[in-house]
Amino acid sequence: MNCPKCQFENPEGKKFCRECGYDLILACPNCSSEILPSDKYCGACRYDLRSVSNKLLCQKSHEEKKPLPPTDKDRKHISVLFDMLGYTAMTEKLDTEGTNEIMEKISGEISKAISKYGGYIEHVDRR
Repeated sequence: MNCPKCQFENPEGKKFCRECGYDLILACPNCSSEILPSDKYCGACRYDLRSVSNKLLCQKSHEEKKPLPPTDKDRKHISVLFDMLGYTAMTEKLDTEGTNEIMEKISGEISKAISKYGGYIEHVDRR
């Protein structure tokens, strides 16, 4: 089956495009039951699918699905170490307060990025 979004050819039976991750399963626009591209009527609600294009069905299916909240299986514990290029030279030129101010700004931006993607900071070690 070709992906309706990127046209990548995927093997039959796949639920998501292996190239772009788009939904490959079609859903009835009336009841959201799974349908096949060859179906003329929905097998669950008898909706007439003959006037609806596969592209529209894919878009409707994709839009209606809300992302599921992450489970413990989806969460991964990782550690990230940032090597601040020029940190030593900066500390030689600035006093402690100036260095801390710059590092707080950098930490704030890093925290925003982590929060944006659903992560969290459990501990920050500033040695």
